[in-house]
Amino acid sequence: MEVKFDFTLNSRRFGVVEQAIFKLVLRGVSSAQGISELLWIFSDDVKATAIQKLVNSQALRADLASSKLYLSDGIVAIIGACHDCTYTVEIPEILLSHTTDGTVLVKNRQVIAAILNHILPDISVDFFAPVLFFSITEVKCEHE
Repeated sequence: MEVKFDFTLNSRRFGVVEQAIFKLVLRGVSSAQGISELLWIFSDDVKATAIQKLVNSQALRADLASSKLYLSDGIVAIIGACHDCTYTVEIPEILLSHTTDGTVLVKNRQVIAAILNHILPDISVDFFAPVLFFSITEVKCEHE
């Protein structure tokens, strides 16, 4: 079966503030001050703790000299592998029975590690297994 992979932050590990910061950086907002202004409702301590957690988990990297936040090299590699490629994989029947509109959300660390090893075989990114959730979407052929 031809599939595409996509990912989100693990919602059990990261809260609303971490997810909001990650999404802002993903969409190109890199200024720590800009992010702070956009998330004005949260205290500076909450935002600082969220940024620290994202950097420590290697989802983001911080340039302290310029007060900028960037996606980590590992996340950039995962984005490239998810965006640019489709993969031929055997999906077990038990997973297929849990699909919604041809998509299944994967939360199991071992399966996530296997996905990471499949899409980036030459890069060690296993440490992202507890950080991310993956979705697997069947790619429909145009004649189907």
